[in-house]
Amino acid sequence: MIRLVTAIVFFLVSQISFSQTKFEQGMQQAFKLMAENKNEEAANTFERIAQVETDNWLPYYNLALLKARTTFEMKDKTKVAAELKAAETYAEKADDISPDNSEIYVLKAFINVAKIVMDPMTYGASLTPATIDLYQKAIRLNNENPRAHSGLVEFEMGGARYFGQDLAPHCKRLKATIALYENFKPESDFHPNWGREWVLEVLKTCGSSVETDEDTKAVVIT
Repeated sequence: MIRLVTAIVFFLVSQISFSQTKFEQGMQQAFKLMAENKNEEAANTFERIAQVETDNWLPYYNLALLKARTTFEMKDKTKVAAELKAAETYAEKADDISPDNSEIYVLKAFINVAKIVMDPMTYGASLTPATIDLYQKAIRLNNENPRAHSGLVEFEMGGARYFGQDLAPHCKRLKATIALYENFKPESDFHPNWGREWVLEVLKTCGSSVETDEDTKAVVIT
């Protein structure tokens, strides 16, 4: 009897380990495909993983993020609209699995930004309040999430630039988010850990150095 129980336990543990390994292998393959700009293959891989890992929000999150990101390189508005609609669907699936998740709120805000870029006349005014609200919710849920802070600042910078306002205050706030990126530790290799490089690129447009100084040591939210 003891041998039978031991065998069952061993079988269950090995099955769990096998399942985790399959998930890790699949996610690593998807990220590798993205690095090779094989976005369609990467999207298909994420979708297959999501169909198996039904209680894991990460495949749907990365699938939605990939869909939204690739639209910035597209010229066909019809295709962009279809990709963003798919991104919204996958983001909602991630939200169903992991509600009140700061990263998913950032993702939804990012999708809104992509829609505004696609058609500013249609979505600029209507989605601006909702996008700011999404970023603010993400900050409230996790004040140490660098993507929530930098995303909000970048979005507000876009508005300031459009209306010809001074960008210096926004540049200073954006520069301060670098400290959050430096201190951020993702839960795993597959959890969100993007944004820092883009922030550094945006800071170049500010004519501002990104060397560490007092501005980059903390972010104070009022």
